[in-house]
Amino acid sequence: MKRAVFYASRLISAQKETEFSGSDYNGIRKVYTIWLCMRAPEHEGSSITSYTLHEKQLFGHHVEMKEHYDLINITLIYLGNHRTGDSLIELLRLVFRSNAKVMVKKERLAKQYDLNLTDDMAEEMNTMCNLSEGIFEDGVKQGVKQGMKQGLERGAKETKEKMMQAFQMLKRKVSVSEIVKKTGLAEDDVRQMKLLL
Repeated sequence: MKRAVFYASRLISAQKETEFSGSDYNGIRKVYTIWLCMRAPEHEGSSITSYTLHEKQLFGHHVEMKEHYDLINITLIYLGNHRTGDSLIELLRLVFRSNAKVMVKKERLAKQYDLNLTDDMAEEMNTMCNLSEGIFEDGVKQGVKQGMKQGLERGAKETKEKMMQAFQMLKRKVSVSEIVKKTGLAEDDVRQMKLLL
């Protein structure tokens, strides 16, 4: 949600010197952003939610014209795993979530939604679907890579701490077997550390 607000705000500010110049803010045009989220939270399922700016009178009677403040519209569309009664959600699930082949999707779009795609449009749909799958797979790979890096860093830190603990124990003349038991370090490693003292 915060990302959507951030990008909608950037679209507003990017209008300076294109839609309006200087401080002539009357030239600002309304921004609409639609976010298609492929994976809805399992406990919530599919949904369509719109966010806009509203006026709220706190004191007095001043009323601003709506077109002066109603400049951002953010719509989030979450596509869940289960069928719904909403035709837009089902159309989007067919296009983006279905594992059906492009030709099957094309036939279902024509039959169920009266949408007759040209071959070029079907090819674009295929490209979009493959792109979304690629983005998801890239996200998974990046998450795994980051998790492995954090795990290695955490493991290295823990090992370093255990080695420091072992050195302190060796200085106090604690036996190798006791150090192995308390730190979990390999016996050979502790013996090598003992030789360094």
